[in-house]
Amino acid sequence: MGLGALAMGVRGALLLSVQNEFQVSNSELGLTAPAVMIGFTTAVLTVGMATGRINIRQFSLLGAGLRFLSLILVGFSPFFFLLLGFFIISGFSGGLLMALGGPILSHMYSKRRGWIFNRYEMVWAIGAASGPLLAGLVLGFGSWRLVYLFLGLGFIPLFLLFWRIRLPLSIKQERVLSLKDLKSLGKHPAVFGMALGTAANAGVEGSFFTWLAYYMNQYFPQSIAILIFAGYLMAYIPGRFICGRLSEKVGYANLILFNSVITVFLLFLALVVTSGATMVACILAIGFIISGNQPTLLAIGMNARPEHSGPINGIARSASALGISLFSALIGIIADLSSLQSGMQLLIFLMIATCVIIFAIRRKVTN
Repeated sequence: MGLGALAMGVRGALLLSVQNEFQVSNSELGLTAPAVMIGFTTAVLTVGMATGRINIRQFSLLGAGLRFLSLILVGFSPFFFLLLGFFIISGFSGGLLMALGGPILSHMYSKRRGWIFNRYEMVWAIGAASGPLLAGLVLGFGSWRLVYLFLGLGFIPLFLLFWRIRLPLSIKQERVLSLKDLKSLGKHPAVFGMALGTAANAGVEGSFFTWLAYYMNQYFPQSIAILIFAGYLMAYIPGRFICGRLSEKVGYANLILFNSVITVFLLFLALVVTSGATMVACILAIGFIISGNQPTLLAIGMNARPEHSGPINGIARSASALGISLFSALIGIIADLSSLQSGMQLLIFLMIATCVIIFAIRRKVTN
């Protein structure tokens, strides 16, 4: 989880360097997130649906090995569209690993899913926050390509660790998904609401992951813009720690709804009203507040149908990937047609949609 997040954090921080290298437009640059998410969604959805009948250890080894190879190839890409192809492979390998982590933890911590998923995603936040710092450090003495070479090497020890993996026995309780079960999952209000809420919320988070450093570069030097992006991601660490504790006390839906309402207000301040230091403070606050939404949404879905935690995890991760890829690309298009600020202001309406979705399903949610 941490290494995958590191790769994501690096990608957003290096957008300007990639644009300068390949001389591409904002619309083309916006395709980097969808490229990763196409591969990610394919893997996380197919593997998630088959969790009850696959060899988890073998698929974990495949994911780690393929991630190593794909990141090395990203670093050697001579053309932009070849780079996108390697991003697809990298996303696919990351999806293999992500599809398996959630179900395993769901069975290990069946009584505290909100708590464990916020902790799990807190590790993601540590990795993601380290990405811009790694990028800034390497850019100080070398090419952006070196960043991906270092990242790829990081998956070698992970591959070796998977040789010794021991799975919880309760993972055998995972049921194989039938067509009837799939239809039932789709009709469950908590699962359906989780998927919609995750897509809308991920549209906000993913667009920040992709565009924030680039957007901040309009107001600050690149080095400062990267630090602001790193600060935004660092705010996820205490945010998810606190949300993990609060989720079991105030209720999953109540926590998400409160976070989302506050985030709407902060987005409006950051993208419409303020500038300079106040804008930066609002952006850091958004990272802290919004951080607990995605893991708590996942806990809502898992609690609704714990015997199908693999497919639920696949649905949630796919919805997240859809939100990230769709709205990150849309912001790039709006930036070319109008301005990047206009594109970023779309996020205010996405967060309002998240509020409406959670308000509609909150009576159907069990903690």
